[in-house]
Amino acid sequence: NALDILQKLEASPLPFAQQTAKTLRHRSPTSLAITYHQITSGPKEDMEKVMAFEFILSQSLTPTYDFCEGIRAAVIDKDRTPHWQPSILEDVQEIEIEKFFKSHKAALQVDA
Repeated sequence: NALDILQKLEASPLPFAQQTAKTLRHRSPTSLAITYHQITSGPKEDMEKVMAFEFILSQSLTPTYDFCEGIRAAVIDKDRTPHWQPSILEDVQEIEIEKFFKSHKAALQVDA
């Protein structure tokens, strides 16, 4: 999962891995989990279904707290200090990510 990848990057002695881990730690934990899930589940479907789901997913994420918080931190206040909910990847509940995908994929009749 996304947390395993992040922890492996943090444990690596390579500067590139360390910098990548640091960058990822500043991103939305929920978005990281969603991205990982989408990347790993996408190859199971044909391109048309993947693109349709990508569109639904992008539209579904815009009203979320983290999306709005990211806009606030980058565009409105420009303080570059978003306060994600949850604040760390370790606190993202995988079952919540899975529920999110299952509800949208059911509408498109694709594998969750």
